[in-house]
Amino acid sequence: MCFLEKKFDIVFSQEELLFFTMYLNTQLVSSTNKMIKLEREKNFVKILDEMLEVVLNAFQLDYTNNSEIKSLFMQHILRLHNRLSYNIKIKNPILDTMKTQYADSYMIANYACSVLKKHYKKDIPEDEIGYFAMLFACAKEMKEKNLKNKNILIVNVSGKSLAKLFMYKYKDNFDKYIDKIYECNLAELNNFDFDKIDYIFITSKINIDLPKPVFDINILLESHDVLEVEKLFKNEEKTILEKYYKKHLFINNIKEIEKEKILKVLFNNCKKYYDIDKRFYNSVLKREELGTTDFMEDVAIMHPHKSIFDYSFVAVGVLDKPIWWGRKNVTIVFLICIAVGDDEYLENFYKITSSFLLNEEKIQILKKNPSFETLYLLLSS
Repeated sequence: MCFLEKKFDIVFSQEELLFFTMYLNTQLVSSTNKMIKLEREKNFVKILDEMLEVVLNAFQLDYTNNSEIKSLFMQHILRLHNRLSYNIKIKNPILDTMKTQYADSYMIANYACSVLKKHYKKDIPEDEIGYFAMLFACAKEMKEKNLKNKNILIVNVSGKSLAKLFMYKYKDNFDKYIDKIYECNLAELNNFDFDKIDYIFITSKINIDLPKPVFDINILLESHDVLEVEKLFKNEEKTILEKYYKKHLFINNIKEIEKEKILKVLFNNCKKYYDIDKRFYNSVLKREELGTTDFMEDVAIMHPHKSIFDYSFVAVGVLDKPIWWGRKNVTIVFLICIAVGDDEYLENFYKITSSFLLNEEKIQILKKNPSFETLYLLLSS
């Protein structure tokens, strides 16, 4: 501060000095030891654990045991604590990006920040929610990287040189689907650890029972072979869509103009096919009370405050006319129910769904052609 006073020939008041001190205090953690000491303070750990716990309960996304992810969140909370304590507001230059391009992460962050609202007894600024959305987006990317790509085993019956050529061809053609490629010969097959792979590719038929799906392939990998293998890797996306999206849960031309009545229409339709009760309806309303779920124009994404049933499904309703939801006009309503403990396809489900929700062109197509067939085609394209 003395440097600035000399540089610009000014004198800072005590209030200005205090403001600078508080601001720097919100941005800096002076040493690693201090960081470790603060991380151990039960209050901050409790806040973080509670935030991740509500995300687990509502979305069945479990980050509670990932030390790397928790460390990222803890560093942010340490700085945020002082900003909230001193009511210092910062501008988030990526807020609009997070709300539009990472709507699912913003939805999760918005809900997680209800814990902060309760703890600090004040509303959490959207700019701060946007930073948490960025952290949740990073956490999801870290988790997806471990989940989405497959490990494959190539059983070599044609010699080392051809096997290596085959491995390079597969890596070149299917890099976005494959994480690791292992290779062994027939003699080594009996001792191979099959737990670390998803599929087995072999260039010649063998009469051996193996514990993972086996595919006979052409070692030269011609164009039709590429299409067949790609179809195999893409099949998981079809499985995800069929698991969560059902034609009988799609309703168009909903004429209701109130949020609760729209929810009632979707809820009553879901009751025909799933053993859900009033707890589900009330849990969704409780979630809406914590903050509206219209994060992008035209769409609201409703979901329960907490997962309490053993069913995963998505009910979709298209309104006859757009209504004001709380922040934006909404024409399409997604009602998402995630079963307790559902995590096999969950990360990719959120990825596929958010990819659709963030595509304005696809939303407009569904509005003009409100049918389940249109929705399914748009989700799978």
